[in-house]
Amino acid sequence: MKVITTMLLLMILLTSYSLSAQTQIGVTAGVTFANVKAKIEDISLSPKSKTGFTAGLFADVPLSSNFSFQPALNVVTDLLKFIVSNIL
Repeated sequence: MKVITTMLLLMILLTSYSLSAQTQIGVTAGVTFANVKAKIEDISLSPKSKTGFTAGLFADVPLSSNFSFQPALNVVTDLLKFIVSNIL
């Protein structure tokens, strides 16, 4: 119980300090390329590469002059699906 209380107090202190700092929020975006090669016994599979996108949000929370905390949440498209059927 003492450890939980200490950790909770530390989180509150760090949060209150970081809220007073210059916290920045931003957006990320980009392109993803999927290229997969598979080899199962004597069968080789190499589909075409596919292009997708990624997008997200991030926050830059400075904790000191040389150290900052930067959490992020990103969404990446699901590009490739393999369906394996009975090949024997």
